[in-house]
Amino acid sequence: MKTLFFLNPHARGGRLFSSIYKHKKELEKILGNVEFFGSTRDEEVLKLREDLKNGVYERIISVGGDGTNNYLLNKFIIPLNLKIPFGNLPIGTGSDWAKTLSIPKKLSAAAHWIKEAEVVDCDMGVVEYRVDGELKKHYFLNIASFGLSGKVASIANSWHGKGRTVYLRATLFTLFTYLPLFSKITIDGEKFFEGKNYLVAFANGKIFGGGMKIAPDAKINDGLFDVILVKAAPFFSFLKGLILVFRGKHTKHKAIIISRGMDFTVSSDKKIYFEIDGEDHITSFARISVLKGSLPLLLNRETAPLL
Repeated sequence: MKTLFFLNPHARGGRLFSSIYKHKKELEKILGNVEFFGSTRDEEVLKLREDLKNGVYERIISVGGDGTNNYLLNKFIIPLNLKIPFGNLPIGTGSDWAKTLSIPKKLSAAAHWIKEAEVVDCDMGVVEYRVDGELKKHYFLNIASFGLSGKVASIANSWHGKGRTVYLRATLFTLFTYLPLFSKITIDGEKFFEGKNYLVAFANGKIFGGGMKIAPDAKINDGLFDVILVKAAPFFSFLKGLILVFRGKHTKHKAIIISRGMDFTVSSDKKIYFEIDGEDHITSFARISVLKGSLPLLLNRETAPLL
């Protein structure tokens, strides 16, 4: 079996490739034939696309956090319509998707986890939204959320560092200036909520924002996304809920509304910040849809949030 390890060429200031490559022999002992890719050169990217389309690799492993997963999904897997088993080797502190799947952080342990993993058809999501009249489309594995979380992602992405500490700092920074926005949310064509809210999250996975367990009951293969909406609430009440979310104990908070569905819209008269697996965007209208069983995912059934 030939395994491709796809690395973010900009991670760790460009040093990730060399730091992982020195473990090549160790990885090959565990996984067999291994190749690495971490280039931005046009000719090398084109060759990789051809190799992927021609079935050179039997599985592809994203080496990095949620941003690397996001890039690989939107730049290669979806455009090339690949049905290749997808895995994740979590390098970095912002690996919320890996946390959801309980993938080990240590390199050798993660490699053994990949070796023992089986392929399960996993759900994905797609967000269609307008920017300056142009319709855009973005796919995601984990969570798309609108409101405060989008503003936090925008600020966090402008700062150095990743993970829980950066997102917590960005959240606390944003709390003192962010005002809940009026928006309309529908689920499967029916009105779900209309009014001011701090955020609404559409969750395939359980965790976002550097470790916040926003959707503790979400399943990645049920064909549904969990919807978690935080209504406008007094500051200290909201702050209490924020503390609880790191343990997934916020679901009974009086400002929280939870539902599930397959197709959703978010609209507002004002621009809304939103984030897709940590990547920040802005719009006034978006449609979010579940793509049931659309990604062959490598995972361990004993630890993954499956049906």
